[in-house]
Amino acid sequence: MNNNNLIGGISECTYDTYSNILLVRGWFLDTEQIEKIVICRDNNENELGNAEMNQPRPDVFEKYPEHNERNSGWIFKKKLKNDILDSTIIIKIIKRSKEIKNIIKKVSIGKINPQDNNEITKEIRKDKERDNNDSYERYAKQLFYRAIFKTGNPLNDVDLNKIQQDEELFIILLLLKDPDILIYLSQTYSIEEELLNYIIDMDIKTYKDILLQNRAPRFEKLSERIINRLKVFKRNHDDINYLCDANKIKKDAFFDIGCLFGFSMISAKAIGFKESHGCEMDELVYQRADRIMEISKKTQNGNLKNNITKYYKCDFLDLNLSNNHYNLITAIDVLEHTPNLEKTICKIRNILNTNGLCYIYQGNYKSLEFVLSEPHYRLPLLTILPKKLVIDILLRLGKISSADRYVVTKWPEYRELNQLFNKYNLSSSFTLDGVSYTGRKRTILENNVIKSYKLRILQEADRQIYPILDLKEKKEVENIINNYFNELDRALETKNRETMLMYLKRNWDIILKKK
Repeated sequence: MNNNNLIGGISECTYDTYSNILLVRGWFLDTEQIEKIVICRDNNENELGNAEMNQPRPDVFEKYPEHNERNSGWIFKKKLKNDILDSTIIIKIIKRSKEIKNIIKKVSIGKINPQDNNEITKEIRKDKERDNNDSYERYAKQLFYRAIFKTGNPLNDVDLNKIQQDEELFIILLLLKDPDILIYLSQTYSIEEELLNYIIDMDIKTYKDILLQNRAPRFEKLSERIINRLKVFKRNHDDINYLCDANKIKKDAFFDIGCLFGFSMISAKAIGFKESHGCEMDELVYQRADRIMEISKKTQNGNLKNNITKYYKCDFLDLNLSNNHYNLITAIDVLEHTPNLEKTICKIRNILNTNGLCYIYQGNYKSLEFVLSEPHYRLPLLTILPKKLVIDILLRLGKISSADRYVVTKWPEYRELNQLFNKYNLSSSFTLDGVSYTGRKRTILENNVIKSYKLRILQEADRQIYPILDLKEKKEVENIINNYFNELDRALETKNRETMLMYLKRNWDIILKKK
């Protein structure tokens, strides 16, 4: 729309028959010329109301930066008493200029105005044409308008699952704190809404800081980061509950080694433990952990007021804990971070109650899945390369800011763990296949996918690792990969249980008890 030097367009004009809500939105540049925008039905005398102006339109600002207008958008939303499907909507622009008092533009309901000839309107029309060939894009836009402007039926679980897969929609809805999304996430992941809000704000700020500092994020998408965080929260809750029920654990004292933000402690408290303790040695998480602990105290119900929660800000090995005290100890993905593996296993044995249980969930660094994608940095080969080279790769890719920010001390080996368990008189059980000790299904890789994993490892190395290596480093990495594949092939020929645990199982579920 370009009338008398007024540049603008109609982005949406929809009428929802379920809610009787009419939604019209668009944009104009040089808005200082416009006094108001009036929405009319059939003729310019039958006014429905005025549009709200000064709405953010970053897309328009990007296309027309010379106008320096970030809030060129306008929107009209109204619940009507009568059906208007057979009507024509007129957008009447009342200008401040005496020469042109108004501009009338007829728009058919549910259609983009085909007569708008400016550049952005053409792009909008192209988007609509693409929508006709892409049912998902059309569906996503419907979800967007229904969620943001509350038109039509409320969002359901199917809608919300779809939104989780769409990064742009997900971020917008979280930023606007859409209640449908918040309720859905709270119920799906068993998390209090106040804590959920804090986690969302925390991850949005972290992600923003990472992008502003031009660092590579661990997760490529913000939605992936937040959903992963919520999945961890729910997993901790479900696992602790299952372990207690399946093993008839007395709920006196709980300890989580490497508790990060304290999610496991919150779960143990909710399940009914009298004491829920944990420790974390990463100083960067302390401030946020304090806030999360504070929120958890506010949201606890009456029967948990006597719970004693302690969040220790130090390494597990530096703590002076009572021997034979804890009924349940958990160590979830932490053994690769501990500065001394043997001392950690010894201390676990000392503080574990005679009838207690320690549950270890540990990544298997030699597994094909870990070699394909190391879980901390989402890159191939890191678990089998020398530590110095790994740090150099991460620094070059911007995954860490300095060498001391590399989070892995040493990946534990299967035989090494077994020897330590025996040395400190602990009985150990490793799950191999089927249902784990937390009731979750775990599987090992089938032979028919091993070849595929090998190929993918080589492809990802070519794509992500080799381009940043010099010739000497590349030769070194090629030799390491060949040696790994040769070891794997020899081990598979034996077809024994230990081989499967060492190469074909992504994580180990380990139960420890005192002998």
